[in-house]
Amino acid sequence: MTRERINKLIGFGILIFLIGFILGSFWIEYFQWLIPVGTIMTFLGLFYFIKITDLVAEFTKDKHEDILTYFWNVLVLKIWTFIFILWMIITNLILLTKGII
Repeated sequence: MTRERINKLIGFGILIFLIGFILGSFWIEYFQWLIPVGTIMTFLGLFYFIKITDLVAEFTKDKHEDILTYFWNVLVLKIWTFIFILWMIITNLILLTKGII
């Protein structure tokens, strides 16, 4: 699996999760089934990312890259993805225990 496909898998997984969360929480509860689907997509993308990526090389600053570009392109994107993954885990645990958000 290529790097571009992995990024799309993670991005679309987060997007589907958000659509399911917003529609399922505020309008129609039927759309809450999109929450686990988006979570599974994101976790599959994360699994493939960790499987094929050398994490030391991923977080190493390039010679031609300034510190601000490194900060936004590497650290902030990874931190936001981690925050979404934590939110996904908590939301799925709520769905499993209560059955509804």
